[in-house]
Amino acid sequence: MVRLLLIILGLWDYPSIRRPIQSYIAKRRISYEESRPCLLIEDTAINQHIERVGRRIESVAGLPKHSVTFFVLNDRGFYAGACWTNIVIINTGMYRDFRNDDEMAAVLAHEVGHIVLCKDKGWVSKSLKESRADEYQADHLAVEFANKAGYKPNAAAQWYWRIMGYRYRMGLDIFTDESSSTHPIELNRIRAMNRLLGSY
Repeated sequence: MVRLLLIILGLWDYPSIRRPIQSYIAKRRISYEESRPCLLIEDTAINQHIERVGRRIESVAGLPKHSVTFFVLNDRGFYAGACWTNIVIINTGMYRDFRNDDEMAAVLAHEVGHIVLCKDKGWVSKSLKESRADEYQADHLAVEFANKAGYKPNAAAQWYWRIMGYRYRMGLDIFTDESSSTHPIELNRIRAMNRLLGSY
C-alpha cells in the first residue's frame, strides 16, 4: 500500500525515499526466513560494486532504470535471493567468493530473472515442482542477461561447478534427490545451462 501511494505521488523513483523502505522490507524478510536479525553491509565500495554490475543486468533485462534495489547482507554464508518490490540480496560470503564480475553478474542476473518472471506470475507460493521450473527459467535468463550485458555467459555454470566442489568437500551428497527441494541440484542446472550455451 505504501509503495502504491508513493508511485501515485511520483516519489517511488527517488532512491532516497525508495531505498530505506526496501531496506526495511529486505531486513524483515531475511529476519523472518533466517530467524535472526538481518544486518545489511555499510561498506561503500562493496555496495557500489554490486550496484554497478546490477545496473547493467537491470538494463538488458528491460526493466526501468533503478527499479531494482541491490543489497549485500553482512553474513559469511552463501545466500542470494529476490523478493517483492524488486529487491535483490546477496551476502558477503558469496560476494567474497566471486572470482570476477562475470560470476557476480551471473548470480545477480539469476535473481533479476526471478523479478522478470514474477512480473507475469506475481510473488505467489508455488509447488516444489513449479519452484524448480522457475529456477531453470531464471538460470536461462541469467545466461541471456549476462551475455547481453557483456559478461561471459558460461560464468554461472562455472560458478555452480565450484559450489558442487564445496559441497563435496563438506561431505554433502552432490547427487541428492531434488524432489523435495525448491531448487534443482547443481549438476542438473549445469547440464541445462550447457545445452543453452551451445547456441551462443
